[in-house]
Amino acid sequence: MIIKALQKLYYKPPVYFVRHFKVRRLKSKSNVIFKEYLSKNVERKLQIGCGNNVLEGWLNTDLLYKKNEVAYLDAGNPFPLPNDTFDYVYSEHIFEHLNFKQGLNMLRECYRILKPGGHLRLATPDMDFLMALHNEPQKAIHQEYIKWSTNRFISDISNNFEENEYLPVFVINNFFRDWGHQVVNNYESLELIFKKAGFSNISRQEVGKSNIKEFDRVEKHGEIIPDEFNELETLVVEAVKQTM
Repeated sequence: MIIKALQKLYYKPPVYFVRHFKVRRLKSKSNVIFKEYLSKNVERKLQIGCGNNVLEGWLNTDLLYKKNEVAYLDAGNPFPLPNDTFDYVYSEHIFEHLNFKQGLNMLRECYRILKPGGHLRLATPDMDFLMALHNEPQKAIHQEYIKWSTNRFISDISNNFEENEYLPVFVINNFFRDWGHQVVNNYESLELIFKKAGFSNISRQEVGKSNIKEFDRVEKHGEIIPDEFNELETLVVEAVKQTM
């Protein structure tokens, strides 16, 4: 058994070992951040996949760990955080980077670490938007989106086709392949996955707006892409962990 394990390691490329030890180091540093945050905060708020959107008063986490105050967290694996600990969990444009198994793990882990009555808000691209883009390409806002997306992200098309030849199918194909996207959901599928994870009081929300002050105007993806296109393509869902 030991020999087989050693044989598997022998055939691993060098980058595997570099990443392995890097992740171990990041986890060790992050455990300090986790303990410090939990010890200093009574109301606890977790952001999963913060990128550059580091929120004051939140435990900000990310897979890339870009800043010293950001803790390493892999949303596709069990969270190194205790049960029933957080009042709020928020994640923006991360869920689409997970496969089905990882996505269900993320929501189940969010449910586990939330206190009873705790809230989750999740923003992710909307499959229904892509369907509408295909079915109603003549709409002015869809035409604008197709032109913008093609010129910015699909140079193989923009360098070889005229703008009146840009098609929604090009944009939709790129949307699934680019940026590391794995799964694009709509409200129906997200609601089902939320229920499987244990959540109740599941509802669709407007982008950037919430009746919960901790979530109101918290999204920042509209600062990365034009705000009107962010509102067009983004689905926001909130849910509650049932009280005992």
